[in-house]
Parts: sequence; C-alpha cells; structure tokens
Amino acid sequence: MEPRFPAGCRIIAEPNSEARNGNLVVARLAATGGVIFKKFRRTGKDGCVIRLESINPDYSPLEYPVQAFRWIYPVVEIHERLHR
Repeated sequence: MEPRFPAGCRIIAEPNSEARNGNLVVARLAATGGVIFKKFRRTGKDGCVIRLESINPDYSPLEYPVQAFRWIYPVVEIHERLHR
C-alpha cells in the first residue's frame, strides 16, 4: 500500500470487530493462507462478495466470495517506522 503506508509499518487489527465498508483490513485467504492488507468493501447480492481495493491505483481490486477467507480484521492503528 505504498507510498501511503511504506514497508515496515506496524498494523494493529481488532479481531473482535466486524469490518465495515471503507475500513482498511488485514485478511487471510483460506485456500492459500496468504495475508492481504487492503480497503474493504462488501458487495454482491446479500453482501456475499468481498471486494478488496488498493489505495494505489496501479493495482486492480480483488474480489472473493465471503467463504474464501479464514478471517478479515479491521485495522485500528498504523504506526510508521521511524528508523529504517
């Protein structure tokens, strides 16, 4: 999510909260175990599709059915690293 969130930022997520449209989230895919940091949007009939959007316009949004995720946690804090 560079340049807004450069590599090395620390992200604090809240696992006991539900993600809402427009939230930044950390999500784990069930099939691959891959972890994604993107902007959350629930779409589709009955909200059954999750659309993950990048802040960087060079990257296309990703869409998955709700069942494709092991978990999705809203981000509540981001801390930039002061020294690299």
